Amino acid sequence: MAYNINPQPQTGSGAFGAVPGPLSMPSPATDLGAQIPGLSNLNKTASGDILSKLTGTLSPGTLAALQNLSATYGATSGMPGSGLSSNMFLGNVAGAMENQEQQGLQDYSSFIPAVSGTQTVNPALQTQISGTNASNAAAPNPGASASYAAQMFNQYLNQMRGPGAGGDMAGNPAVDPLTGFPNWSDPNSNPYSSYNVNLPNSPAGAGVDTSGYAMAA
Repeated sequence: MAYNINPQPQTGSGAFGAVPGPLSMPSPATDLGAQIPGLSNLNKTASGDILSKLTGTLSPGTLAALQNLSATYGATSGMPGSGLSSNMFLGNVAGAMENQEQQGLQDYSSFIPAVSGTQTVNPALQTQISGTNASNAAAPNPGASASYAAQMFNQYLNQMRGPGAGGDMAGNPAVDPLTGFPNWSDPNSNPYSSYNVNLPNSPAGAGVDTSGYAMAA
């Protein structure tokens, strides 16, 4: 999938914005391949060469060079038919195979990180993108969230008004429409406006007006 640097947002509306859209994974190999033609073949060739070294395989040119070196040694030693050249050849081949294997391990150790770092997405970044997409996918519609919050607020105001608390005689509402708080100028919405409290040792039903301080008896 091509890397989308400008994902479209998900559902949302108005001043509340929208939920960010999903992020796709980058494709470093695609980007690098656009700059280096034949990148795939280069990787395949390098991988094949490393595999040959790991198995200790010697090229025909290397074998010919080792055989020629052994023959030259036998001829210069004055004993060309003694078998010294054959023994030397076999020893050289064994040593060369071991060297190939060691070189293959070194090449492999440097080749894998190079390919991984330049042509694949870091696992940590993959996890981060996946986590971001999951969080955004679970995010609520901002417009719907605001509508729900307004609905809950209106229900709260209606409960505060209560039955018969629609306003005072001057027409002032029981709840201030700007602040949402009770309008204390309305006696119906002000629980502290007027009430009586029975005094100790007073006749039943007698009371003193303590407006603003106690509930009616």
